[in-house]
Amino acid sequence: MSSNRSSPACLAKLTKEVPPRIIIEYANPNHYEKLIFPTERINDTTPPVITNVTATNITDNLAAITWNTDEVADSLVNYSTASGRYTESEESQLFVVNHTIGLSGLSSGTTYYLHTAQ
Repeated sequence: MSSNRSSPACLAKLTKEVPPRIIIEYANPNHYEKLIFPTERINDTTPPVITNVTATNITDNLAAITWNTDEVADSLVNYSTASGRYTESEESQLFVVNHTIGLSGLSSGTTYYLHTAQ
């Protein structure tokens, strides 16, 4: 007797092997995106640990801010020329552990203060 891989018992076993997740699909004639998000993150209230914050690829008016997190998170950099008063921001809504945000329109010779957040 051959085994039926679509039998209820096989499907129940397969369902237990696939981690729970939410799949969001966005499509229009010009763009398609599919995001898979683990459900265990839905009730996660502990912010990720941010490490290795670095400014790279610095030019007269551009810089890339990179950092890592210990779990997937979106990316946010708040920045300004005054410490503690962040008037500008750049963000990415993609959930990653290796983050890069590009800052443009910077003034040469000016000190910038920044704050990374998830």
